[in-house]
Amino acid sequence: MEAKNRSWEKLDAQALKVVLAAQNESRRLGHKNLDTEQILLALLLVEKDGLAGQLLNELGLKQSDLRQKILELRGR
Repeated sequence: MEAKNRSWEKLDAQALKVVLAAQNESRRLGHKNLDTEQILLALLLVEKDGLAGQLLNELGLKQSDLRQKILELRGR
């Protein structure tokens, strides 16, 4: 378990914010696991002005639409 904790040390502040936001989204959606869809949603939430957020916005992804699609596919 200790080796897992060290992996957090490798993340910069912005990446840590994304992971924490993804964890919050996972809980909000009633999911037990943190998966790629929550990370994608967190990138939209946290990285709005960053490269990832800009690219996702250019692709037309919206937070509310993505959250709804996740619920449709995975449920609560």
